[in-house]
Amino acid sequence: MRHGSQLLLGLVWAVGMAWLDLRFLFWLAPIVFSLILSPFVSVISSRSTVGLRTKRWKLFLIPEEYSPPQVLVDTDKYLEMNRRRILDDGFMHAVFNPSLNSLATAMATARHRASKVLEIARDRHVEQALNETPEKLNRDRRLVLLSDPVTMARLHYRVWNAPERYSSWVNHYQSLVLNPLALQGRTSSAG
Repeated sequence: MRHGSQLLLGLVWAVGMAWLDLRFLFWLAPIVFSLILSPFVSVISSRSTVGLRTKRWKLFLIPEEYSPPQVLVDTDKYLEMNRRRILDDGFMHAVFNPSLNSLATAMATARHRASKVLEIARDRHVEQALNETPEKLNRDRRLVLLSDPVTMARLHYRVWNAPERYSSWVNHYQSLVLNPLALQGRTSSAG
């Protein structure tokens, strides 16, 4: 109990003052009784149900919660629009879809000078990825591939030029459903 010492101090103080002079206890009541009641107030006020209920009754709200500024309203609308436009299986779409592949390679972070060691590592990454089924690539491996624009371009090139060789990848991609809202432009979804 976090407030045990406060409760004990309040009780001892109240009993001591009542024993010495009951009239003096009334002068100390705000201090003593707040010490005694602190554990109960703490437990009750820490419950999320109480906080949610006071929010529903519009108690303890700040002005931005009563009347939010336009920038917060616009941010909420933008977040909701992005939730509706989420692109599931984005890695697979970045490998197969030419537009998304060019976007992924343009946004990738790794920018390195030409190096024989780096080229060998990139080729190995591409080979290892394509030798596995897409389902077996974990999140970390996908992020490594996505972070290097050359690797993503090579993945895209290889699956497009030899789809029969990478049929597990092609079949997996063809089984995916593309969210139609994910590829809409800003103007077409603003209405």
